[in-house]
Amino acid sequence: MFQVGETVVYGTTGVCTISSIGPLSMHGVDRHRLYYTLQPLRQEGAVYIPVEGEHHKALRYPLTTEEAEQFLLRLVDIPAYEIEGLNFKQRTDGFTAALQEANCEGLLGVIKAVSKKKRFRREKQQYNVDYNFYKKAMKLLCMELGYVLHQSEESVRKQIEACLVPEEAAEPDEEA
Repeated sequence: MFQVGETVVYGTTGVCTISSIGPLSMHGVDRHRLYYTLQPLRQEGAVYIPVEGEHHKALRYPLTTEEAEQFLLRLVDIPAYEIEGLNFKQRTDGFTAALQEANCEGLLGVIKAVSKKKRFRREKQQYNVDYNFYKKAMKLLCMELGYVLHQSEESVRKQIEACLVPEEAAEPDEEA
């Protein structure tokens, strides 16, 4: 069980601090059930996660400084999420699952997949959905690595982009 004051990563919310653990006094909520109250690092409000159940599985500790440094050294070796032959729904479901897991390798895989798709297919337009996955994956990855390494998210973004193939480094077009 996580403790109050600990920093965690939660799905598509990203880096959060556990501000309390206990029952909620909101209408329509089981008042005998315990919840983590999470304060996101980069957004207002709170997120409530049941201590027991499926949502709890998406909660994890951030990488250690050493793990983050090792991750950055392996950037070029981490493969893109495989999307070849997948239809739109399959690709969207796969990207959604990767974002919800908030696993650094999975997030980088999404970033590389969208970039690779743009480069190899030489498409003039990028699906807005793919571009949104790219942006969200980059944000979550840079947030966690920046937090752990005590760097700005922009600094981390530049490190990630520098390790991508030159054509991948530029964000995909926003056109739809």
